[in-house]
Amino acid sequence: ELLKPGGRLVYSTCSLNPIENEAVVQAALLRFGPELSLLPAEDVLPPGCPRGSPGLDDWFVPDPSFESTAVVHHEVGHLPAPLEASMFATPQGRQLH
Repeated sequence: ELLKPGGRLVYSTCSLNPIENEAVVQAALLRFGPELSLLPAEDVLPPGCPRGSPGLDDWFVPDPSFESTAVVHHEVGHLPAPLEASMFATPQGRQLH
């Protein structure tokens, strides 16, 4: 509702964290389905602009106790708060790239 039909939404962060990047984009693509699509940077940026790197299609999610335990989660299962299923790569999300 905040974007005109045919409009362009640019999502940009200064983070290398896939939970702040790929997981957010994946959640939006899954939520809005065919109303939203990814465009390759090469198709929309002027020549000479940095292109970045392709997005990840899989990543791990650190446990809230990661700093002291080094525990990570690779798939949705029993998740401690504040972890949420939308933080994980999904088979449906992998097909969106």
